[in-house]
Formats: sequence, C-alpha cells, structure tokens
Amino acid sequence: MNYLKEINAFYKKLEQTPLSGSAISLWHAFMNVNNLADWKEEFTVASWVVRAKAGLSEGTFKRARNELKEYGYLIHRARGSRLSAAYQMVSLQATMDRNVYDKTAPLVKQKKKQKEIVVVEGGPHSFYEQNMGMLTPFIAESITKWCEELSDELVMESMKIAVKQNKLLFQYCEGILKQWEKRGVKTVQTANLVEWESKKVPSRKSKKAANQSIFDELRAEGDKWITEKR
Repeated sequence: MNYLKEINAFYKKLEQTPLSGSAISLWHAFMNVNNLADWKEEFTVASWVVRAKAGLSEGTFKRARNELKEYGYLIHRARGSRLSAAYQMVSLQATMDRNVYDKTAPLVKQKKKQKEIVVVEGGPHSFYEQNMGMLTPFIAESITKWCEELSDELVMESMKIAVKQNKLLFQYCEGILKQWEKRGVKTVQTANLVEWESKKVPSRKSKKAANQSIFDELRAEGDKWITEKR
C-alpha cells in the first residue's frame, strides 16, 4: 500500500460515505499499525493497543470497528478469546482504480464480470449495494442470514425503510428485522401494518406528557380568568 495515496482515497471516500469521528480515528490507528507491520496482507494486534492509539473506550472501539467493517474499510477475523484478532486493511485506492476501470471498460467485459457476481439482480444484496453502500463480505453474510430467517422480501422492505429514514447502516435494518421477528411478521403487508401502527399509536409517556401540557395550559388560563374576575 502507498500510505499517502490510501489517506487521499480515504478522505475522498468519506465525501460519499461519511463515518463517525471514532471510526475515522480508528482507521488511522489501524493504518499506523499496518504500516509498522510492513503492510502485511493480514496482521494481528491487541485491541488495547489500537484503542490507545485512537483514544477510544472498549465500547466505542467495538462500534467503530463494526462501522469500518460494514462500510468496507476493514476486514476483521476473531481468533478466540485469548488471541489477538487478525485484520486486513482494504485498499481504498485499489478499489477506486477498479471502479474507474469498470466504468471505462468495454461493454463485453462488463457483461462478463456481471455473470461472475453471485448476487441475483434485484435481490436484497443488489438493493443494498445500489442504495446504501459497499457490499462487504460481512454485510453480505448478515443479509443472507436474515433472508434465511425471514424472507428476501422482508429484508428488502427493511432496507427501503432505512433509506427513507436516511439510516444507511444495515444495523438499522437488523433492528427493524428483530422487531418483526419478535412479533411474528411473515409478509410485507403485515410489516407495513406494524410500522403504520407504531407511528399511529403514541407511547404512554408521550400521552402523559401531552395530557400534562394541556392541563398546564388550562390551569394557566383558569388562573388568569380568576385574577381578572377579582
């Protein structure tokens, strides 16, 4: 890897796919470790070392690491509780060069490459790639798991909701899918009904706050009326 080119490619990618400040700090920390390891394709490092470099707590580190994995910046492989995890840095410069080549390649070559893609056109994996971000092996595996647990249609519907809410993380989709699974949702029609009901019926806390607000207004008006009458 060329360190400078990777940093330039990183910030160019950030313009299209923003990351949290924690994820940005963690990416730089991993890049520094990989540089010290002479850019090995796969390297191992203790989590506390990277956390110290990035200045992150354990919980924030795990969330930031998942963010980097989901957006295709990093590949993580656990090796057991007593061994340091193994990591691979995704070359962003190589990805950008490959994307430029794909756009300028002859039509025949593009069609040949499309045949090699396992993802079915119009399926959940394809929808994610076209509307939410880069389809990494980690995300692809999660999508496949939920398609098997529920259905392709429900996974696609959760993604549509996420896109409408501008929540372009599959973790958001998983939150929706977990709720549907808990409530025994099997069809898109039922899912839409559940979402509609959740928006229609306010929580008890909201009702209480609304009633309290109305009571305060009436009491204020009543006090004013009593004062004027006197």
